[in-house]
Amino acid sequence: MSEAVKSGLQSTEGGDGVLFAKPTGNTARVELFTTSATFSLPIKKEQQSLKFLLESKKVILPLLPHRFHLLTHTKVTYEEFDVCSNKAKGDEMRERSGQRKLPQLFINGEFIGGYEEAMQLEEIGQLSEKLGSS
Repeated sequence: MSEAVKSGLQSTEGGDGVLFAKPTGNTARVELFTTSATFSLPIKKEQQSLKFLLESKKVILPLLPHRFHLLTHTKVTYEEFDVCSNKAKGDEMRERSGQRKLPQLFINGEFIGGYEEAMQLEEIGQLSEKLGSS
């Protein structure tokens, strides 16, 4: 772990004594807005697909101990906001994007869109650029 910390990761200790690592330095701020209260299979698939796409770019949700091994190679983490359980974040999301559709991805404050828009950026090579992981 000490090599990982030297390579730009900051080690922190979780509430239960579990060691986590967070990227430090100049990294993108990635926000993913989702909902846990949907019975719509297309929305669930888009949310999972977008998370998978982010993980394939080594962008992960940092506080999951079972994914700790990925953190040593990760430059960027993302924050996920469940708009069902956090009305204020849902209002913020709609205000920032002008849309209600989920999921929604923001990188460094810029509204990217949902899964399809993120995949379009990936296909033309711009997603890595926006994430700063090219």
